[in-house]
Amino acid sequence: PCHLGDAVYQTIKIENNGDTPTEYQFNVDSEGIFEAKPRLGVVDPGGFILVALRYKPSVIGWSTTTLKCLYNNSLQECLNLKLSGQCYLPALSIENTSSSGGLFFKPTSTGIVSNRELRLKNVSRVPVVFRWEIPKELGRYITVKPRAGRLLGNEVLRTKWSFAPK
Repeated sequence: PCHLGDAVYQTIKIENNGDTPTEYQFNVDSEGIFEAKPRLGVVDPGGFILVALRYKPSVIGWSTTTLKCLYNNSLQECLNLKLSGQCYLPALSIENTSSSGGLFFKPTSTGIVSNRELRLKNVSRVPVVFRWEIPKELGRYITVKPRAGRLLGNEVLRTKWSFAPK
């Protein structure tokens, strides 16, 4: 999975088990979403080369293509490499809130702390970075732990909220 606007990479190995050098060349993806680097080159006899495949999506959802790799400029020696990738936007859901989406604490007195737990869930498959911003006028009474963090795809994090009137 990939964020929209970012790129992810996968490496493949091209091996030459023959006794003569082999030339390879990947075609260009017409949509520019997938790319092989280096796109062309020579693999020495008994050697290998690593090729990075880049996926840089331009729309949300699935992208698929077939990159052709010609060996020694021969259509008979052509490898069809089927590639696919999925693009997401980051998305969080907050669980344990009221039906209106608010957070309510049990009634308490001065000097006593009321605690609540909220669960954050990353509902996308890409990592999400978050940070809670509590208004300055409430910062004396309300705390949250952790205040910031990173959630991997489909990960759930429990956050502890405290209300301590002074």
